[in-house]
Amino acid sequence: MPVLWIYTRRQVEVMDGDLHEITKDKKVKKIEASMEEKQEFYSELLLHADMRGYRKGWAYWAYKDKFKVGPANTMSERRARSISPATESWIKSRNIRMAKAKEKAAGFGVSSR
Repeated sequence: MPVLWIYTRRQVEVMDGDLHEITKDKKVKKIEASMEEKQEFYSELLLHADMRGYRKGWAYWAYKDKFKVGPANTMSERRARSISPATESWIKSRNIRMAKAKEKAAGFGVSSR
């Protein structure tokens, strides 16, 4: 007996937004930042370090944590005028991640269940 295929039109909902490539593990593929964006991020990290009384090396290691390489030797050591909300959010998430890792290493994050 032949198989009968019936195609119907479906309503497709359209929304404004950005289209991103998704990796196999269903995460958004990261887009490489430009040198200007990296310089801005590093300048904001330097400002944050100054405001908190951290040593300059903190900004280097935070930058390396995000981009997996240290800042280029050609990058300016100038401080930004202000810190963007995106950078503030990234710093906060990094601090939480590091605190949880420290807690886990100390054995406090282990559940007895």
